Amino acid sequence: MSSKPDGAALLKTVLAASGAPRSTRWGNDDSLLRALLDAAPKVLRQRRRSTLFEAIHVLDLELPHSDFLAWLLDPFGPLTDNWLLRNLLERVAPEHSWDVDPTVEREVPVDDGTLDILITWPSFKLIIENKVWSPEGKKQIARYLLSAGISQPDEGRVVYLSPHGRMPRSVDAHDERVAAVSYRDLVRMLDDGLNARREADDRGKIFAQEFRNCILRLLNVRYDMTKPKISESTKIYLGNAERLAEIKSLAIDESAEFLQWMYSEAERRLRPLVGPDMVRHSGKYVVLFRLPDWKHDDFIFGLEISTDYDPTKRLISEPGKGPWVGIGAWRTDDAFDPKGCQTIVNDLLPSLKKGWPHEDDLRAPDGTMALWREIKIPDDGDIERWAEHVMKILEELATGLVPALKGVSRTYRKQMPR
Repeated sequence: MSSKPDGAALLKTVLAASGAPRSTRWGNDDSLLRALLDAAPKVLRQRRRSTLFEAIHVLDLELPHSDFLAWLLDPFGPLTDNWLLRNLLERVAPEHSWDVDPTVEREVPVDDGTLDILITWPSFKLIIENKVWSPEGKKQIARYLLSAGISQPDEGRVVYLSPHGRMPRSVDAHDERVAAVSYRDLVRMLDDGLNARREADDRGKIFAQEFRNCILRLLNVRYDMTKPKISESTKIYLGNAERLAEIKSLAIDESAEFLQWMYSEAERRLRPLVGPDMVRHSGKYVVLFRLPDWKHDDFIFGLEISTDYDPTKRLISEPGKGPWVGIGAWRTDDAFDPKGCQTIVNDLLPSLKKGWPHEDDLRAPDGTMALWREIKIPDDGDIERWAEHVMKILEELATGLVPALKGVSRTYRKQMPR
């Protein structure tokens, strides 16, 4: 490439955005971005996810809740002596005796629907219908009683489990075959068992406590949550998200073009230091500058810029990560072969130490590079200054280490079969 791309959008390299309505409040891209950065907190923190279900994005999903509850109630689950199921049974059917361990099943089809959880003893059935957000289906519990053959209280119970703990509408409020249980009731059962030290196994304690915390968090989100504070930066973002998405797309295009210029500039600067026969080898995430004989078996080695960069998806560098510059090894077919690269790296290290004064830099972070420096893009997004820093390091490496690399190459050639 003959010239650098325009640097007007350098600040854009620190932003990420996605769709929402356009706003015309800001006159140009630079003023919008500067207003957003000025309003943003100095340290951006993601909202802490305090429970397992939040971390895996299932806090308000019924199926995962039912799966986890069924596992805790199962004799083959993590809790000692089925104490949670025993507490539940004592709460909804105290007259039923526990003769043998029950069978616990999920998503059991019946004539007119699917039971969330079915727990079966030889002479008694316990059906749990779990409602996280949804209301009762049309005559759902009445249909389940009929399909499950529960005509008398001594034949079984349907536990209607919900955040509020109200009876389902399809049966009489005094129907003894149905027990309404709230999520707070379930929390109390868990607390009773844990406080009474009925769980001897640490693993069981952790799972019981985690489910308890997930239930309380769900209730907090649904009923007890206070209005959160919206920052000025969030308001700016929401009002201009579509425009910010366009800015990010432009920043990706510009930085991809800039990176290609940087590779060409590196080639121009390194050729006088490495030799007129220097070649440039480009892989998916790496560019290697080397002489033709800097190779051994199926591997090549040389001065490397590794960006871990996909120009179709993101900017030159993700936050907290930076392109790496150093002496690297790579397979000629671009396949990732850390074991083979590690062999080449180990061969390079002794010779490199003789020609490089900064011995602390000599390490193999991932098996592909013998000497490396991570060069992060500065916070102000000045990739021109960053690129010049990369060039200076490459020139320093070439001046100090090309003789050592040539020496390793001669050693490899002597080892090759004639």
